[in-house]
Amino acid sequence: MRIGSIELRDIEKLLDFQPPGWNDIPRDFRTCIDKPHHDQVKGEVDGRIVAVGAIIYHLDTAWLAKIIVHPDHRNKGYGKAITQRLIDRIDRMRCRTIYLDATDMGYPVYSGLGFVEEVSYQHFGRPIGWADVESRSRPSTVTDRSQLLELDQLVYGEDRLLLLADHLLDARVIEVDGRIVAAYFPTLLQGHIIATEARYAEPLMRERLCSFDTAQLPMTNVDGVDLLRRFGCSEVRTSRRMFLGERRPWKPAMLYNRTSGQLG
Repeated sequence: MRIGSIELRDIEKLLDFQPPGWNDIPRDFRTCIDKPHHDQVKGEVDGRIVAVGAIIYHLDTAWLAKIIVHPDHRNKGYGKAITQRLIDRIDRMRCRTIYLDATDMGYPVYSGLGFVEEVSYQHFGRPIGWADVESRSRPSTVTDRSQLLELDQLVYGEDRLLLLADHLLDARVIEVDGRIVAAYFPTLLQGHIIATEARYAEPLMRERLCSFDTAQLPMTNVDGVDLLRRFGCSEVRTSRRMFLGERRPWKPAMLYNRTSGQLG
């Protein structure tokens, strides 16, 4: 299998790669072309694209994302091959930890390559007839920047400045005694929510469900899972956050909605 970078002329060919329930794959690859912290690749056999994948870089960690094999070419080893090629493209001295979110289909492949399961995500669907709620948060300001980055790094265990930079001023925050105790990023992919306690996360979770029809959070966040069940959300499926390399400290109990399947 020949590996190369995805180009604009390849985008429309990716329509056939669209798995059920995933976001718009062509749009996702198109918006990330030429972004400095993205590396998007294709695997070709006899001039046809049979597999695709991507690397998303933070300061010293990397995420594998959008690893998809064309339906006509599954069970031929292409998924494992392109995953290994993605791993090989990463500077392991700089990025000592590599993450991904595994579906049931991908889990055996990633496990066979040495990835270790860290936590399971529970995916929920929004209740029918969810009504708009009055916002109890305030918009973020420039002076909130350092607190937002500090809270995000505490939760995720990663320096995600490159990812968050364009979304910090769009965040909604809960502040108590001059400290930000919860934040919601509505413009960032699946709208992640981080909070020090469930009572601060709850109004942001309610606010988020006015704009998103799904929710995803670690199953180990028992308080967050309980809130979604009390809201009437229905459990849809699970996926697994996995890592390769060094285990890093993070706080899944403070994650009340993940960023996306590409970034945990």
